Amino acid sequence: MNTLLFTLFLIAVLGDLLLVLQIIKERELFKKPEGKPRKAVILVPLRGEDPGFDEHVNSLLNQDHPDYELFYIIDSDEAEFQKQRLSRYKVKYLISERECKKCSGKVNAIIFAAQKFRDMVIAIADSDTVYPKSWLKDMTSALEDNLASTTFTWPKPLRFSFSNLLRAGFWTFGFESQALGGRFLYGGSMAFRENFFDDDVLKDLSDEWCDDCALTRIVKEKKGSIGYVACSMPLNVFDERELWLWSKKEAKAVGMYSRKGVYAFILVTVIMAALLWAYLITFNFIYITPYLLWVIKNIIRGLKYGFNSLIPALMSIPALYYSVPVMISALTDKNVYWRGKIYTTGF
Repeated sequence: MNTLLFTLFLIAVLGDLLLVLQIIKERELFKKPEGKPRKAVILVPLRGEDPGFDEHVNSLLNQDHPDYELFYIIDSDEAEFQKQRLSRYKVKYLISERECKKCSGKVNAIIFAAQKFRDMVIAIADSDTVYPKSWLKDMTSALEDNLASTTFTWPKPLRFSFSNLLRAGFWTFGFESQALGGRFLYGGSMAFRENFFDDDVLKDLSDEWCDDCALTRIVKEKKGSIGYVACSMPLNVFDERELWLWSKKEAKAVGMYSRKGVYAFILVTVIMAALLWAYLITFNFIYITPYLLWVIKNIIRGLKYGFNSLIPALMSIPALYYSVPVMISALTDKNVYWRGKIYTTGF
């Protein structure tokens, strides 16, 4: 018993050091990109309704960027409904009548719109997200030295329900993956250089359900780099009603980026559980210092959003334990549920 507790003591101290180093290292992700902004078009696939849509639209209409256009991409079966909604904002839209048997609705919308604007920088945004004024300027500036750019969003639950609170904590793991060097594109905030979406890329996408997973793979196959723009991190606004299905979709995407990443999260959770056990039988404060630093790390990440940084930071601890059954289920189930549709994945 003493040997086990001493080993866990050493693990706690090592964990503290690693977390402090991670906090210091993450500051580099928040630096402003040094390139110049490029002419761009923002494409927003739109389906159903999202909370906070007024704030979302206004955030994209008021970007601090010298030259850009904004288009919403709507499906033909929702055309009248979405046209009526968008008419209040006087924004441009495209109606996609393209059919795709294998790809998801979002991927299909990207294919349809990207082929029309392939000679421009294309930025892709989500309809449930609010973007800071500097978002497009920083995203396109980052393309100076990268083939693509991205940034993960910070979560903003609309109400204090159990599902919303747990989702807020679970959401922080996306930033966690980026911060640890597993650079990947996040579908709600990505930008690509001119002519990235050539015929080969569009054909490749036509078999995919996960837009950011596929585009990350394609960028890496092109030997391109992905710039990370944490300085203009948007807010993802949500009121979650299908937590388990949503969580599995996100975990499935992580598994497509990196199976090792999934296993690493499970290992971290096992270690954290062991440290909690050691604290409960010894009441030695050192065993729970990694928990405190974990929360502090997440507060610092979302600090620009004030109070909105606290809930995800505090809930990231229970979300660790929630993530284990979610990830196991995601890895063993080949189906994924997304916006009312079920897709069959490759694993």
